[in-house]
Amino acid sequence: MRRRLNRFYPEYAPEALFSLVDDVESYPAFAPFCRGARVLTRAGDLRRVENVFGFGPWRFAFISEARAAPPRELVIESFDRPFRVFCLRWLFEPQDRGCRMTCDWRMEFSASALNFAAALAADEAQSRALAAFERRAALAFGDRETT
Repeated sequence: MRRRLNRFYPEYAPEALFSLVDDVESYPAFAPFCRGARVLTRAGDLRRVENVFGFGPWRFAFISEARAAPPRELVIESFDRPFRVFCLRWLFEPQDRGCRMTCDWRMEFSASALNFAAALAADEAQSRALAAFERRAALAFGDRETT
């Protein structure tokens, strides 16, 4: 399953949005389905992160690697179970006085039943995640202005 999100935020600089997305250990406080995130190791711009996600009674833990190229790009990948492939790529590009944020993700579970369930819930999950990050940005950097 692949998804792409592309949004323009006139009120936020790329550095601000990058810092918000790069702070993975704060995800459990606001990101839907994220129950835990802990940086295990750091080496330059590479981090190894223990993640716990869940919905309803289900919980699953996996290890991911996050490669940061501040303030332009953050790539998070995992080949740990329950995934066959997990790749989340955030891009932050200056545009006018704001930021064009693009998020590409690819996710395949090792179990076909999980792929089916994820496909059914993907649009809702993406909408909830984006709304959570936008609320977090408003709290961290101030309310969005309408133009």
